[in-house]
Amino acid sequence: MGGRREGGKGGAQETAGKNPVAERELSPAQVLAASGARVLIVHGALDGIVPLANSRKLAAMLGPAVCHLVVLPAAGHMPHEAGPSTLSTNYAVRSPLP
Repeated sequence: MGGRREGGKGGAQETAGKNPVAERELSPAQVLAASGARVLIVHGALDGIVPLANSRKLAAMLGPAVCHLVVLPAAGHMPHEAGPSTLSTNYAVRSPLP
């Protein structure tokens, strides 16, 4: 029938049953908490795109045992590009989170 799939559904709808995340929306905090990963959030205080309150809220939702928030006072939206030496010196991946 012309390559049409039964029911007219295709793509993500057909695979939704195979991926529990696709069946419901999860917040970033839920995904991170479920992953078991420790999280370092680096936010520029001068960020005019994403409010600092968003990072503070996410850090609070995850809790201090999982998440560490670093606010760089002189950085904007892309602190990893504005001050890569600050990040690599003070927050290297090899260092454990406080």
